[in-house]
Amino acid sequence: MTKKIILLLFLVVTLLSGCWDVAEPQRMYYVHGVGIDFKDDEYEIFMQIIDFTKIAISEQPNPQAT
Repeated sequence: MTKKIILLLFLVVTLLSGCWDVAEPQRMYYVHGVGIDFKDDEYEIFMQIIDFTKIAISEQPNPQAT
């Protein structure tokens, strides 16, 4: 009986803890490019970030195209 309870608890803990720290791609920033310039004795850092929400909208098929 105790083996069944331990197995059940193990399965419940394993299944329920699977998505506790999930981060959806729409809410994350992905750096696509980095640029570093040295100007006026200071470094300037530039980053190019991909916005997946705009990419997903632009890749939907056009229903009027034949």
